[in-house]
Amino acid sequence: MMSFTKLEAEEIKALALKGKLGEIIKTVQKKDSTLSKNKLCQILACKESNLNRWLKKENAFSMTAFIKLMNYIDFDEAYLLDSINDTETFYSSNLPQTYDGAIIWANLEKNPLVNCLYFYRKYLNRMSLFKMAYMLEINPNTLLNYESGREKIPGELWKKFCDVLHLKLEELFPAFVTYDGGNTYSLMHPFDLKWTFNLLMDEVNIDGYTLDISEVYIYSQKEELFPIVFVWQIPLKRYSGNGEVINTVLIDKITMDEYYNAEDEMLLDSELNQIIIKYPFNDLPPYYYRKDKIWIRRIQLEEYFTARYFDNKPVESIEFDHPYTIKLKFKDQKQEKFLNMKRYAESKSLWYQQLQNFNYFCKGKIIIDSGIYCIVWPNGQYIATGDWRMDERKSLPDKRYNSIKSIRFSLRPKYNNEPWKF
Repeated sequence: MMSFTKLEAEEIKALALKGKLGEIIKTVQKKDSTLSKNKLCQILACKESNLNRWLKKENAFSMTAFIKLMNYIDFDEAYLLDSINDTETFYSSNLPQTYDGAIIWANLEKNPLVNCLYFYRKYLNRMSLFKMAYMLEINPNTLLNYESGREKIPGELWKKFCDVLHLKLEELFPAFVTYDGGNTYSLMHPFDLKWTFNLLMDEVNIDGYTLDISEVYIYSQKEELFPIVFVWQIPLKRYSGNGEVINTVLIDKITMDEYYNAEDEMLLDSELNQIIIKYPFNDLPPYYYRKDKIWIRRIQLEEYFTARYFDNKPVESIEFDHPYTIKLKFKDQKQEKFLNMKRYAESKSLWYQQLQNFNYFCKGKIIIDSGIYCIVWPNGQYIATGDWRMDERKSLPDKRYNSIKSIRFSLRPKYNNEPWKF
């Protein structure tokens, strides 16, 4: 452990912000004359050639080596990281381009995996880029390339980033969805770039906080701003949580959950004809059944089974008495109603099958969207509470959601003034 005067600490910090790792090493050597090259190589876990490069080319920088050196000398991290101004650093000329406060994504077509690093750092945690790079143990310039779209985040870093920043993978990449409990992830959410140059991604829920990220991303090509309507990966790639591409499928081969939660624009062939995939009706959970019959195949139902029988009374509380059954208590009503989720949990939907786990089933929470009371689970499954009064096979609620993203990223769900937090 070394003790530094305030002036010496300021010097080390100034050198770090200039990227002069070699001079920092020399400063430490002056304090500890026993630090031979061999010992330094052991401390920094590097080859002697790398050490010589840092000593001779003072502007070369390695965050990994820098962190190891700071740990060795027991330097005050808070003093180092909490007062850094990115505009005064060696990477300041490479900071993200912005337009009216929004980041300009460098290459949306080649890199559609837009990540949340920029707005997580700038808007939610309000930390410097140097601090985040320090936390992730990567060089600041590399992080800059990741958060502005100049480079893709390598798959081998996905889990590390999620662990360090306490994010789910679908929060790190807001376009990702998973319908099988995190075994596979697909790029299923469209990015709609309006003429107002706002990338419509609605909101992201991170650590229980809902963040409005419209006006966060815009797209530039050849120094001009272009309205990009939809960006898909076709054929559809499915990724593992470790960043590996598991398989690719054509749009007419997607899973049941991908199909019934996809945006309409995705389900079009090259001639803009709607792609219809037929699943046995008995395999479908009720919501998919209704969507298939009414919204996809345009089947006219009998007048008796119409939306007017959808009950949307204000829900005061819910209880999970036993598997598949939810007790609903409505405001200003003494009688309790029961919502049976068996047809969802025992359907062929891998997504709704997760409700078979009673501990997970009990994690459902009430949200309110445009006056419609819904129950939503941590992985996004949802059902309108008014379904208690509906025929599970034939009726249609007066509110529909085209995709899980319209629930997960479009709502500010609150109940009793508490944020939606799982």
